[in-house]
Amino acid sequence: ELKGIPVRIEFGLRDLESNQAIVADRIGLGKDPVPLVDIAERTESLLEMVQAHMYNRALVHRQSMWHKGIK
Repeated sequence: ELKGIPVRIEFGLRDLESNQAIVADRIGLGKDPVPLVDIAERTESLLEMVQAHMYNRALVHRQSMWHKGIK
């Protein structure tokens, strides 16, 4: 996976024949076939889920690196 690409949409000849595309995410949820009529809604919800996951992971990392100074 390339850095900065949160969602990958795979589309080939067989997918065209079956009116679907394969949607894969970057956080490890896997690949899912999605009907073409639902691709926009599914991609939007997946992007929101990826963003929330990445934000929470960054927040945990920031909090683990934060050290209070001694007064």
